[in-house]
Amino acid sequence: MKDRFREATARAILDAAEKTLAEEGLQAARMEAIAAHAGVAVGTVYNYFADRASLLAALLAARREGLVAALDGALASAEAEAFAAQLETFLRAFLAHVEAHRAFFAMLVEGDPGKAHGHATGALDAVYGRFEVLVGRGVASGALRPAHAELYPALLIGMCRGLTLREFRVRRGAGLASKAPALTQVFLDGAGATK
Repeated sequence: MKDRFREATARAILDAAEKTLAEEGLQAARMEAIAAHAGVAVGTVYNYFADRASLLAALLAARREGLVAALDGALASAEAEAFAAQLETFLRAFLAHVEAHRAFFAMLVEGDPGKAHGHATGALDAVYGRFEVLVGRGVASGALRPAHAELYPALLIGMCRGLTLREFRVRRGAGLASKAPALTQVFLDGAGATK
């Protein structure tokens, strides 16, 4: 019971940090504001995280773990499908996770490049690896041309980032995950095997 309470408190602090960082910016967000959003005393925040840097590192790790779990789930659930369906399932999972943590990802994608990006390197490596697995399946199945396949993960991530930036600036309709079919088609039109 005590461990579950500690985990719930840590999650509440991380969620509050996400909200506060997105609202106030990486440099301006204070531990007092994070504590207020979490509904705990400032001392409680410091009981869990030594400073802002460790809190940010923990938040990035938690969001990375959530995203990697979503991508791994998508890879596993669609493995028997045709590559186009695998790609759409994967992109839907990626975009749904970004949408669920919209404010936080907007902060990472749009601004505050300094410290946040230094901590994000491990997260980017883990996510990039999942894109490589997906592309490898596409090449192995003959759905993607093998020439220049090493570029495909970066191109897919760039397409997702561009779409995310667009949607964060001008929110339209049903959200990011609803764009997975169109993104799938655009990618396959450009990188798909010729018939």
